[in-house]
Amino acid sequence: MARVLPDMSEAELLELEADSPGEALVYRQCRLLPNEWIVLHGIRCVLLEPGEGPRDREGDFVVLHPRYGMLVIEVKSGEILFRDGKWFRRLPGTDKPIQDPFEQATELKHSLLKRLKADIRWEPLRDCRMLVRHAVFQMVTSPDHRLRSGLPDRRASLI
Repeated sequence: MARVLPDMSEAELLELEADSPGEALVYRQCRLLPNEWIVLHGIRCVLLEPGEGPRDREGDFVVLHPRYGMLVIEVKSGEILFRDGKWFRRLPGTDKPIQDPFEQATELKHSLLKRLKADIRWEPLRDCRMLVRHAVFQMVTSPDHRLRSGLPDRRASLI
């Protein structure tokens, strides 16, 4: 079984499921990965850019494997809309603006890579190549809750 951090109890997972069923599902599935996998859930980091103030980054999952590399996953549950160049989560009676989930995963991926490269403990691995990717998972709770055409620079078949 993979090492998933933090190690959530079933009660904590049920609480997460009430708020984000997609995250709870991915968490449970990540537990089933083989032993060499490490999965980090609820990642938060601060990136310090030269000439800019600190910028917070947040992501749902970072999946690590010594041979296959790193995958940053942003999970969305419910109905997610893309309209007029902006992203929204459909809630009863309103559409709440949200950050572009692809941008969110990409930014966290780059933030983590910058932090790793800046850490002296990674010096021996500087010349090594590591596969690093990002993905967006959406939990479809009904056929009407799928991301559809009209997405910017995205192939609908990949979503």
